[in-house]
Amino acid sequence: MKGTKGMKGTKGMKGTKGMKGTKGMKGTKGMKGTKGMKGTKGMKGTKGMKGTKGMKGTKGANKQVIDDIVIKIKSDTDKDNEIPINNMSTNIELEECKVALLERKMKLRKETAEVEAIELQNQQLKRNMGLV
Repeated sequence: MKGTKGMKGTKGMKGTKGMKGTKGMKGTKGMKGTKGMKGTKGMKGTKGMKGTKGMKGTKGANKQVIDDIVIKIKSDTDKDNEIPINNMSTNIELEECKVALLERKMKLRKETAEVEAIELQNQQLKRNMGLV
């Protein structure tokens, strides 16, 4: 049977042949080997499932599945919390670079305006002196 990787205590399980009421079962996404199952159409929940009375070793398997889900949720939450922090620090750095570039542009424009003003004064002086 495929899809049981990591499950513990499933060796020798009895009473699973022809199980009914599996439509509402959770944790079966991606499981293989259920193609030929019959009697699942229209069934709701797991109340009244047949063939489960003598099953052994499922408590540990369910606990393992729950533990895996909890660990995944915690790691996903941690990742979700880390991403905005990393993005925020990157955004802050980018904004600081933009501000620094704008300050440099302002300084260059100011210096350019000063140089143009000096050149204009020089041209006026040359005209007044008759050198041009």
